Amino acid sequence: MKFRPINDDHAIELVSFSVRTDRVVEVSDIQALIAAHDHIRLDLPAVQLSDPPEPIIEFSFQLPNGEAAWLLRVGGGNLVEVECRHYTRWDKVWRKAYAFMRHALLVLNQDRKPPIEVGNATLNVTDRFACVDVDADRSELLQRSELIAEIAFKKSDGAVAPLFHSNVGWFETLGEDHVLNTLHVYGRYDQRFDPNQKKTRPMPFVVVEHQQQLRQQEGIQLNDALENSLIGIDNVMQTLHLRNKEILNRVLVDEMRKKIGLQGQK
Repeated sequence: MKFRPINDDHAIELVSFSVRTDRVVEVSDIQALIAAHDHIRLDLPAVQLSDPPEPIIEFSFQLPNGEAAWLLRVGGGNLVEVECRHYTRWDKVWRKAYAFMRHALLVLNQDRKPPIEVGNATLNVTDRFACVDVDADRSELLQRSELIAEIAFKKSDGAVAPLFHSNVGWFETLGEDHVLNTLHVYGRYDQRFDPNQKKTRPMPFVVVEHQQQLRQQEGIQLNDALENSLIGIDNVMQTLHLRNKEILNRVLVDEMRKKIGLQGQK
């Protein structure tokens, strides 16, 4: 096969989980998060702050290359987000991400009357595939479907292989609410170390980014968001995860689905 996932048993480069609150994160909230750092310090020891007017605080676990394997970001308005660049399996990653998100939300809710509300739960999954052959036919990796623009399968005159770009969006229902889907599939070059040539050079990749954002008519009080099994954050993210797998089943060819453990999954 002329494409391979960036990992042995999956292709996920980045997965992020986020919600938005009904109140803007203020400097006092940032100070409260710093004061509560001990609760997550072992997992997220590094701290980085931005300046007002929209303060942001990031807690992270950084790899030797400076990349954050795990990151909790709070602020920039009303965002609470967790990023993972060290994906293993869904259950393990989501449980850890949910614990970080829950911690941040509970700190933000301290002394709040009425309690904060949350909404716009978002799951963003980025899969990356290396091009073993830059002239490989994209249909060896991607299925032709309504999810990818047909022109993406054609080599444009003058374009440098494997550069292409497809971006589509649609809504699906989830209970009484809607989920905005954005599917971005594209080819690009990135600087990577080539073990064969023993040097860093531009290498070709195909990237599949799928974002799902819940669009709710009303926010959910924090207690329900954390504890209610039907409308809570946990249930929503589990549902979005299953829908992400369904989309990948429609985007990737059978051989690649089998290689990353998706074949036959619904």
